[in-house]
Amino acid sequence: VEIVGTPRPVLPELETGLYRLAQESLSNVRRHAEASHVLIRLTYGEERLELLVQDDGIGFDVPDNPGEMLATGRLGLIGIHERARLFGGRAAIRSTPQRGTTVEVVIPLDATFRAS
Repeated sequence: VEIVGTPRPVLPELETGLYRLAQESLSNVRRHAEASHVLIRLTYGEERLELLVQDDGIGFDVPDNPGEMLATGRLGLIGIHERARLFGGRAAIRSTPQRGTTVEVVIPLDATFRAS
């Protein structure tokens, strides 16, 4: 686990959302990846938070369209995309067979999500 930047308060809803995003990503690693190592990095930027979960597992072919994930039964990955969008952010899932998977979530930190 790595924390990059200076941690600062965010609203509890965003904190919980980031926790759930990491939890779903780790759950996928545990169930599918056959990984030896997993990196979790939370980066506090000036205008955004970035969550990265990267494994060295078996990887898979990522569909071009997140909607295709529904047809292939990858509901957890759809949930990652949807949860990121709830906070005005985006998720990117990259994977290569035999080279692992990376889930990257970027959430903009506008006034809505900053705690006072």
